[in-house]
Amino acid sequence: MFTMERGRRIAAAVAAMLLLAALEAAGQDPAWERALHEANRLRGAGRYPESERIYLAALEQAETFGERDTRLAKALNNLAALHHEMGRYAEAEPRYRRALAIWERAHGSENVHVAAGLNNLGELFRRQGRFGEAETYMLRSLAIREKLPASADRSKDLLIAVSLNNLGELYRIQGRYREADTLLRRCVQIRESILGPDHPDLATCLHNYANLLQEVDEPVRAEAALRRALAIRERVLGGDHPYVASTLNNLAAFYSRQQNGEPAEPLYLRAIRIWEKSVGPDHPNVASVVNNLAELYSAEGKLSEAEPLYRRAIAIAENALGPGHPQVADFTQNLGTLFFRQGKLQGAEKLYLRAIEIRENSLGARHPAVAPSLLGLARTQQQQGRHTEAARSEKRAKSLLAGER
Repeated sequence: MFTMERGRRIAAAVAAMLLLAALEAAGQDPAWERALHEANRLRGAGRYPESERIYLAALEQAETFGERDTRLAKALNNLAALHHEMGRYAEAEPRYRRALAIWERAHGSENVHVAAGLNNLGELFRRQGRFGEAETYMLRSLAIREKLPASADRSKDLLIAVSLNNLGELYRIQGRYREADTLLRRCVQIRESILGPDHPDLATCLHNYANLLQEVDEPVRAEAALRRALAIRERVLGGDHPYVASTLNNLAAFYSRQQNGEPAEPLYLRAIRIWEKSVGPDHPNVASVVNNLAELYSAEGKLSEAEPLYRRAIAIAENALGPGHPQVADFTQNLGTLFFRQGKLQGAEKLYLRAIEIRENSLGARHPAVAPSLLGLARTQQQQGRHTEAARSEKRAKSLLAGER
């Protein structure tokens, strides 16, 4: 299942850094700042091609400011964040690194900007499955934030909470549940103590903690955390806010995992309506929820209802994120599985092969995310009597999964 919290975590990780960068650049070039602000707005609305054009123009202008100007770092970071969201990781990494180098030269190695830059790279590495590098960068970011001077508004603690949240999510993905639990609970405690029990940022921590609770088989506590997050967001932000749609999607996904489709379907449908109204029908978040609804229908045997939803999810993701985005591979694989169940073996094979190609190009040929598509391919080859090819595909999948462990 897909959640929008992944995108929220990226945004939260860079928010403090962007604010500080904006303050230090304020008054130097208002038109440039306005352009960057507009690009940020378009990115938030999922209008990535328009956002990219403005970011590129802003970066071109920032290059004239000089290599030591922190506005150049800001332009590089924002464009990298866009490419990060679009799955264009190879383009994001060198820009994140260059921005980090500028901030280190300007501020030294123990600065709040540097901590944010390290965190951004850590999040990028996590997305790519480069977990060792991700942990190194996230721990360094956390160490810097913990050394920052205390302030009356406890902004230092809130920055620490961002690091705890991201590092906790990394450990959850790695199956390091005890460490993840410690970090995520601390994140919840910090945000609740500073921001109060009804702050939307607390809801984000609750989301991630709920994901952990599901994985350690504590569904009662997981549901309670998700329902509390939903209540916070509905009360504070209103019932039609996009963040509410995110929580509805996560809660529906929880019920789907519990094989309880009756409450899941209306939650998915409500989330889709909110997203379509707030950001338009072609936003990538709409694609995620549409895919999840298709997965629910598929699990319930409603294959004819699931197929057009999978196709819509793929079309939205291709248009918004690009045909090489890992999410396109996820949705394509799901449609391939549907075809396999329908006996459309040649169609299923083509879809699995495409998913493999996308993941290899975006994540690397040794990434464990390639394995599920390889296993699907092996099944289709087996059903077509191509036993040698099937054995080869299955062997490679098992090798990737073993490497993950």
